[in-house]
Amino acid sequence: LVALNSQANKIPLISQFLGKIPGSAGVAAAALAGVAAAATGMAVAVRLASAQEVVTTKVDAALARRGLLADDVREKMSAMANAQQDATGMANEEFEAVMATLINFGASVSEIDKYVEAVKNVSNLTGRGLKESTLLVGRALTGQMEGWKEMGIEVDLTASKETNLAGI
Repeated sequence: LVALNSQANKIPLISQFLGKIPGSAGVAAAALAGVAAAATGMAVAVRLASAQEVVTTKVDAALARRGLLADDVREKMSAMANAQQDATGMANEEFEAVMATLINFGASVSEIDKYVEAVKNVSNLTGRGLKESTLLVGRALTGQMEGWKEMGIEVDLTASKETNLAGI
């Protein structure tokens, strides 16, 4: 009990309660509070890991559909997502979702970084979220530029897909 009490005293919130609960009941309450905090932390960690796994699976599925699923490509995507997280402070899962969508629209792995930058630029310039910006860039990859005109961005609907993509 002495060891548990000394550990509980290191946590200010628990220490406050220990002073109000007499004897070993205080130690028991501190122990239960610690167990509850640990369980809550584990539940959050499991949810985050599960969300990460779902997004990673989407990237893998997009790569597999295009016949591009290989360890080196998967590592490149993960490294890019981590670099974007470091640069922007946004979760790498968000950028993995961007990449999965862009790959589904036909983006090449060799140019994915260019299109991710385009998504970030569109998001910053228009105030739209990453998901909507990704759809705009993805549609541009297939030659669908109507969404750009609706946002007030001047595009030539008669120009080639390559010309319009170069202007993004």
